[in-house]
Amino acid sequence: MAKVAGVVTIAMQELGKYPIIGRAMKKMRMILVNSEGGAKTRDSLTIRASKAVSSKRPILIYPEGRLVRIGEPSEYKKAIYHLYDDFSLPVIPVATNVGLRWPRRDFIKKPGPAVIEFLPAIQPGQEKDPFMEELKSTIEGRSNQLVLEYK
Repeated sequence: MAKVAGVVTIAMQELGKYPIIGRAMKKMRMILVNSEGGAKTRDSLTIRASKAVSSKRPILIYPEGRLVRIGEPSEYKKAIYHLYDDFSLPVIPVATNVGLRWPRRDFIKKPGPAVIEFLPAIQPGQEKDPFMEELKSTIEGRSNQLVLEYK
């Protein structure tokens, strides 16, 4: 049986500027991208992601581009669609209630169950708008249920 290499995480390049975090991100071979987006960022992301895909490493990306407070509206970044489309790979949405326990930019952590749930894959082949809508409604719908269940 072939061994699958570890996951590749995509993160904001700004995080790489912090001495300890940046060093750890480099050691983990994370893909750091400019969070402003644009064609240059997309090209860079595609080149780096192609290396992960060719080595059979799964790619982890926050479609919002950052952690978001529970209940805070957020636009999903197009990078997730471009990876999905460029590589014809399924996308596995992930729902969570982690924001209840570890609120964004909050030093104090709160006790209780932190749930991360992997949802059914979105298979390749959709156009951008239907894909983005399905991704967002799937993640947001289940994450909102988890927040209510574990409040």
